Order: sequence, then C-alpha cells, then structure tokens
Amino acid sequence: MTVTSALAALRDAVAARDRFTAANQDPSDWSHYDESVTDLTEQIAAAATTFLDEIGAHP
Repeated sequence: MTVTSALAALRDAVAARDRFTAANQDPSDWSHYDESVTDLTEQIAAAATTFLDEIGAHP
C-alpha cells in the first residue's frame, strides 16, 4: 500500500493521541485532559475525512 500524505497525516494524528494518553495515565487536571483528547480526536476525524476524500470513498 502506498502511503499518501493524507494517510500519513491520519497515522500521525492517531500516534499523537496515543502518545498523549500514554504519557497522561493519571492526569491531575481531568478537564484539560478531556479537552486535549477531544482536540486530538477531532484531528483524527479530520484526517480520516481527508483520506477518505483522497481515495474517493467519502460520501
């Protein structure tokens, strides 16, 4: 499989969220943690949409 720029962005967004959650197993500020995870998840969703558009699979 060829890694396109959109697929690489999706991979990187998932990796960023994984690194963040691994580094914050017991956060002292849950509201900041939740906000950060939400932001990272939104980045994943945007990257996934871009990838689906790129391969012509997005409705």
